[in-house]
Amino acid sequence: MVDQNINQVELSRICGVSRSTVSKWMSGDSEPTKARRNEIAEAFDLPEDYFEEIVIPKKKIETLTPKEAAYLMGMSVGSIQKGLIQGIFPWGYAIRTSEKKHRYFINAKKFFATEMISV
Repeated sequence: MVDQNINQVELSRICGVSRSTVSKWMSGDSEPTKARRNEIAEAFDLPEDYFEEIVIPKKKIETLTPKEAAYLMGMSVGSIQKGLIQGIFPWGYAIRTSEKKHRYFINAKKFFATEMISV
């Protein structure tokens, strides 16, 4: 809309839909049908595939909990957590979520490669 210098009211008039429908499109609550997207692209002289999303597949990263890492390394959970907080382990880190709490992330692939532990 910014590129075309129009607002939601004007877009709703051009598309023949209600302003609330356009508002839902803009907020991500719903999206126009493929046919409607093609109509909008044509109305604004845009390429037909203008609204097609580029889908980048998400890779699932296998993770371990501090408890699992502690067990595999023969250490205490507290030692693993402290190391993650201090950033001394190359295979994980901690994110502070509140004054006394952290969320821990341990990349399992890096953990096993670095620590040379096989399961």
